[in-house]
Amino acid sequence: MRIGVIGTGVAGSLFAATLMRNSPAVSIHAFDRIADNGRDEAGTGLNIGPNAVKALRRGGCRELQELVTVSLPWRRWLIALTDGTKLIDLDLSDVAEEPGLRIRWSHLYHVLRSASAACTHYDRSLEALEQDAEGRLVPVFRTSAGELIREGSFDLLVAADGRYSRLREVVDGPPRAVYPGIGTWRLLVRDSQCPIDDYGQYFCGNARLLSFRLPGDYAYIAGSFPLAGSGSVPRYLKTPQAQRRFFEPRSGSASPAVKWMLNLMDRHMDSMNWARTQEIETVHHALDRRVLLLGDAAHAMYQTLGQGATQAIEDALAAAHIAGNAPASQDQVCTAYEAKRRDRIAFAKRLTREATDTLMPGADVIAGSLAKAREPFLSNLRQLYADVA
Repeated sequence: MRIGVIGTGVAGSLFAATLMRNSPAVSIHAFDRIADNGRDEAGTGLNIGPNAVKALRRGGCRELQELVTVSLPWRRWLIALTDGTKLIDLDLSDVAEEPGLRIRWSHLYHVLRSASAACTHYDRSLEALEQDAEGRLVPVFRTSAGELIREGSFDLLVAADGRYSRLREVVDGPPRAVYPGIGTWRLLVRDSQCPIDDYGQYFCGNARLLSFRLPGDYAYIAGSFPLAGSGSVPRYLKTPQAQRRFFEPRSGSASPAVKWMLNLMDRHMDSMNWARTQEIETVHHALDRRVLLLGDAAHAMYQTLGQGATQAIEDALAAAHIAGNAPASQDQVCTAYEAKRRDRIAFAKRLTREATDTLMPGADVIAGSLAKAREPFLSNLRQLYADVA
C-alpha cells in the first residue's frame, strides 16, 4: 500500500515515523508546507496527558524517552481563585498510572519531525486532488515559489494537517464548528522566577489564568475569558487594561502567582497567540474511505484537559498499528480505525466539554471546580488517562 500523509504535526509525523520504522512493506510519504525544520522554534507550551504517555510506552515508541528528556513531568492539577483561595489540588497518581508531560511545542515538533524526516517532503502546500486511471488519489502541491508538483498516486491519503485542514476541506467541505463563548490567549516566557511549578488554574468568575513551568527557565501562561460570537478576537480586548478586568479579583488583592502572570501578560501582550475555543464535528474518514483523518483535522476539541495533542498521539499509534500489521485495502484500514477510535474520541470530547463548564458564562466556578475532585468526574478521568487501547 502507498500512503500519503498531509501535514507533519503531532499525528502526521508520529504516524509516518511509526509506519516507516515498523512496516517496511508500506510505502509512506509525508508532505508539509513548512520548509525543512522551519517550525522548530514555533509555538508555546502544552500538556501531554498520561494517556498519551501510556500509549507511547505500550507502543514501544523510541520517541518517548526523547520527549521525557526535553519535558517536565505533569503530576498535579491545582484549581484556585485569583485571590489565592485553593479549591482543589489533585494528585494525578490518583487517576493515572504515570505522570503526563509539560513540554514546549517546539520541542515536541522537533522530536517527532526528526523521526519522520526521512520520508517527508517539505515546502508542499496542498492545492487540489486528482485521480489516476485506476482511481487512486493524486495530491497536487504548490511550492513557495509557485510551482505545481505531483508526487504520484496513493492508495490512501491521511489528513493530519490540523484544525484548519486543507485536505478535509477539499474532500468533505469546511467542518462545522461549535463556539462555546470563550476567548483565549497563550504566552511562552522565559522567567526563572516562575512561582508555579506544576499545572495551576486560577479563576476570577468565569475567566481563568493557567500556568506551568517548562524546561530551560521557561513558563507557559494562558488566559481564557468570556467572548460571545465567532471570528477573530476583537482588537479592543487585546490590551492589558481590558484583560486585567477579567482576571483581577472583585475584592481583595490578587495572589502572588496571579500578580506574576498579570505582570508578564502586560509586558508581552504583543507576542500572544489569540484564538476562540471551538470544537469541530468528528469525521474519521472521507471520499469512500480513501482519506483517513487524524488529530485535530478529524476531531478538534476544547483545550480543557489537554487532550488535543494527546488524542492525536493515540490516533497516530492506532492508525499505524492497523495500517502496518496486515495486508489490507484502504477501505479496511479506515473501517478498522473508526471501529477502534470512534467511542474513545466521543468519550474524550464529551469529557472535555464537561470539564469546560466552569469557563461558561454564568457557571458556578466553585461548585464546578469542587466537583472535579469527586465522583463521577474522578472515575471519568481514570477512564481517560488509563483506558488506552
